[in-house]
Amino acid sequence: MKRKTKTPSEGGQVLAEQRGSCSCQRLTARKALPILVFTIETTTACTDHFGS
Repeated sequence: MKRKTKTPSEGGQVLAEQRGSCSCQRLTARKALPILVFTIETTTACTDHFGS
């Protein structure tokens, strides 16, 4: 009984982690480039602003 009670929660955690990693990979693949470009543009703008 104890093992059966413990296993579903562990299985749920594993599924949640797998879903999270899949979501992160998809998110990274789709949005890494736009975010990178945005970050570079923002950093450049801030550097120009503080430089002048």
